[in-house]
Amino acid sequence: MSKGTKEIVAGEERRNSLVFTDGTRLETDVIVFSAGIRPRDELARASGLAVGERGGVRINSQCQTTNPDIYAIGEVRAVAGAHLRLVAPGYQMAEVAARHLAGEAPCSSSAPT
Repeated sequence: MSKGTKEIVAGEERRNSLVFTDGTRLETDVIVFSAGIRPRDELARASGLAVGERGGVRINSQCQTTNPDIYAIGEVRAVAGAHLRLVAPGYQMAEVAARHLAGEAPCSSSAPT
């Protein structure tokens, strides 16, 4: 919509009314919030690690960065040029990295997505 929301107030015909910074309004019964997460990859950039074009530290299938001694998991990592904003993949990636560090073969269900 390319609009900034200034406030949410009671609607006249619908439950809510979104008041935008340009003064326009949108009445609706349902509001869905999506909190954006941006990967904090400043340290990786300063260290010379490769990052994705949209941010995030690039990793391989064992969660290693371009420095094989450094792993990245969770919201900071980028796989196939994208970063996911969910906690569950981070848990799976922690398992993949731990198995790799322990010299174990990764299980197929724990591969980064």
